[in-house]
This record gives sequence, structure tokens and C-alpha cells, in this order.
Amino acid sequence: MMGGAVDAFAMQRLSTVYMPGHKITMLPEAAISPFSLDEGTWRPALSLYLDVAEDLAIINRHSKVEMIKMADNLRHDLLEPHFNESTLETSSGHPYWERLSLLHKLAESLEKTRGKYDPNKPPQIDYNFYVKEGPCQHCRPPSRFAHG
Repeated sequence: MMGGAVDAFAMQRLSTVYMPGHKITMLPEAAISPFSLDEGTWRPALSLYLDVAEDLAIINRHSKVEMIKMADNLRHDLLEPHFNESTLETSSGHPYWERLSLLHKLAESLEKTRGKYDPNKPPQIDYNFYVKEGPCQHCRPPSRFAHG
């Protein structure tokens, strides 16, 4: 409800704060947990279904409001070693490699259709920070395929 208690809570925080191993959410847990992507749970979703030709042209599309079961929650930091610049042509062995590879190819195809594809464009770099016990801290840029 607009102007209700959840809005007031969100206005106090203004955004979610992410830090290594923890986050402070903008919304209270009671507002987040019904939509969390926890493995094995059923969640409401607005799904987009596409029929795609061999050349990646979209033949048909439709959307549907439905309940879906979360098979897995694919986390960027765990997925990146299996899906990056060096694993695009040959399977990395990850159980979702084939499906994610197809989605990557479809995304590139749609960029080309919109005239936005530029393989020479410098990647947008975000950094992952890892804090270990003691004074040693490490940060590194993720691959250009990790968006988050």
C-alpha cells in the first residue's frame, strides 16, 4: 500500500547495502521473504516464454503470471568460473552451461537487432570484494559476463 509501513521503512534506508557475506536490505524481511529465490520454493513470477528459431529470431512470445518452483538460485560468484570468456565455445561442465550459453547468444542476437552490439566496446567493470580472516583483502573485476 502506497504510503504504508513498508514505504516508510524503505524511505529510511533508500537502498540495499551489499558487503562481503552480508547485506542490509532496503525492505523488511517480511516484505522480501515471499519473493526470495530460495531453492525448492514456489514463487509468483511474471514469465516470458519465447519460441526461437535456429538463427535466434523470435518466432512467438507470450507472458504469463504463474507460480514457479525455484530449481536453483544461480549466484554470480559461483557461476562465473563456469561461464566466462574462456568457456563460451566449449562447455565448462556446469549443469546449466548449455542453457546459459544459449541465453548469452540470444542476448547478443537481440543487441545486434537493436543496433547496439559492439564486440569492441570496453566492458563495464564491477568489482567483487572478498574479505578473508586477517588483514588480507582481495578484490578483482569479474568477467564481462557477470552482471549484478
